[in-house]
Amino acid sequence: MAGRPFFTLILGDLLGSQWIRDPEFHRRSSRFWNRSFRGAERIPDDVAQYPADDYNVSGILGMEDEEAAVWQRRLINVVGNHDIGYAGDLTPELLDRFELAFGKAAYELRFELPINDPVLNATVFDPEKNPESNRLPPELRILNINNMNLDTPALNQSLQDDTYAFINAIIHTSSAVEYKGHFTLILTHMPLYKPEGICVDPPFFDFHDGGGVKEQNQLSADASRGFLEGIYGLNGDANAPAGGMGRRGVILNGHDHEGCDIYHYINQSLPRDERRWEVARWEAARNDQLPESPGLPGIRELTVRSMMADFGGNAGLLSLWFDQETWEWKYEFANCVLGRQYYWWFVHVFDLILLVILVAYGALEISIVSGFDAEKWLQARFLAPSTHKAEAKKEQDKTNPSVTKT
Repeated sequence: MAGRPFFTLILGDLLGSQWIRDPEFHRRSSRFWNRSFRGAERIPDDVAQYPADDYNVSGILGMEDEEAAVWQRRLINVVGNHDIGYAGDLTPELLDRFELAFGKAAYELRFELPINDPVLNATVFDPEKNPESNRLPPELRILNINNMNLDTPALNQSLQDDTYAFINAIIHTSSAVEYKGHFTLILTHMPLYKPEGICVDPPFFDFHDGGGVKEQNQLSADASRGFLEGIYGLNGDANAPAGGMGRRGVILNGHDHEGCDIYHYINQSLPRDERRWEVARWEAARNDQLPESPGLPGIRELTVRSMMADFGGNAGLLSLWFDQETWEWKYEFANCVLGRQYYWWFVHVFDLILLVILVAYGALEISIVSGFDAEKWLQARFLAPSTHKAEAKKEQDKTNPSVTKT
């Protein structure tokens, strides 16, 4: 879709710490909306809907109207560990204050793309007129998922049950894998599991002494399968519906500051007891022609590199469009590196030095006006000691004359 971005999203860690008290939380959230993203709006609660078979369309794509302008102002905020904590930290109070300031932590959005060609519209599935078609009206399904408490043990079991119920609702309201035309975009903070050597950091888990996940840098393998096999319907069995190739889509997340672009896949040709989810770097997977290959169901996961200055001030740009010939969505992703903030640091250090000079000069001017003799003070402070040392040296030379060799 050409033109201005239809929406903007932030992949978690909107705040610096989940442990800040409420007054500081309100100050930071106010700074977020009134300074960092002035003019932006959070997703209204009535628009952020729970997955259901009977759903409201969130918007129409491909239009340049007032509704499109509204979506261009909206921010899709994904919740992260610095917002609500890990599974061993998350409480209803932490979740409630985040949702009040930034919007719901788990919801779906459904956008439709109109097809104006009557000939193409006639090819779309209709239970009465065209029951044999596998084409559905083009739709983009965006799933904002709070995956901070998917792994166990969790501090609050009820909140974890809510998260799993939400994912199950997604699965039960998804279109059948045999149909084409829908695209599922998953937004999370925590990346999916991948073994050591794929991304910069190896898998890491830490737990509180009394139980509960204290820290992790990715989901467990079991939790990750819920996305791959459940939401996307990918399957290692070639006899599964649609040959196990699953649904079209892509996963976007954050958390890993270095970023990582990978491809999850499973090889259906292996013996059943040897089939397991494998991971490859996206470039390597594409060079080996793994995506779209028969017998290799898979999905791409984009862990977007951090926007912090130490990581190049990075932002990601995802472009989606619909191919009417194949009746499938296609996409491209690009990192937009803004560069390290050298100018920012130079300006601020220069301002600090200038401020110190101005304060010192102002203090000197005030002291002079008050009758302080700055010149006399400088002579007494810096010149007098040297004069006293010189006079003392002369007296010492008179008392102890030097001996000259003849």
